[in-house]
Amino acid sequence: DEEEEEKPAAMARRYQVPMSHEVSLRGHHKQITCLAMDPAGARVAVGGMDYKLLLYDFGGMDRSHKPFREFVPEDGNPVVGVSWSPTGDRLVVATGSTQAKVYDRDGVRLMVFTKGDPYITDLVHTKGHTMSLSATAWHPREKETVMTTSLDGTIRLWDLQGPQTFDQLHNKRVIKAKSARSTRVAVTCGIFSPVADYVAAGCQDGSVQLFSLKKTNW
Repeated sequence: DEEEEEKPAAMARRYQVPMSHEVSLRGHHKQITCLAMDPAGARVAVGGMDYKLLLYDFGGMDRSHKPFREFVPEDGNPVVGVSWSPTGDRLVVATGSTQAKVYDRDGVRLMVFTKGDPYITDLVHTKGHTMSLSATAWHPREKETVMTTSLDGTIRLWDLQGPQTFDQLHNKRVIKAKSARSTRVAVTCGIFSPVADYVAAGCQDGSVQLFSLKKTNW
């Protein structure tokens, strides 16, 4: 059947991808939703609908190819985003909850982002997200800056050395996505530009919105 999916080795030859070895990393028992490799290419973090985040270390892996660390960042919530810091010493994890978390490279939790107040109408005045997260990204140049996106219609920037309440971090900036009718629209994914002068957000209405980070007032 010509429509049958190609095997990885055949696909690598077709597209001239330099692949000499192939390994299947197993551990999740439901759909995988996100993954990220650290800058050194030594470790990979994989999240899924089974609520788990798995950490694999290529250098320390034996023939079983099992993760060296497996944990649930938020009970009852799938992992929807993961991103490593520019130096690979930490990773930020977004789940279906309102609160992202930062871990060290071994999976030890370091920090929790605060939950916003859902009763405040203007989301600029909340200190965190009020609805489920959809993605997260670490700033490509600033090791203490992280971005999260949410179905509440905002993109939030976090300074990991910023103010906290009860050991939970407050957001630094809030960017609101809007529909063509200037109404709130859920943000389903987001990314920094390569030099981090812009952030791009994919929205539930099918739009891709671009925001300048040079602007000081959102």
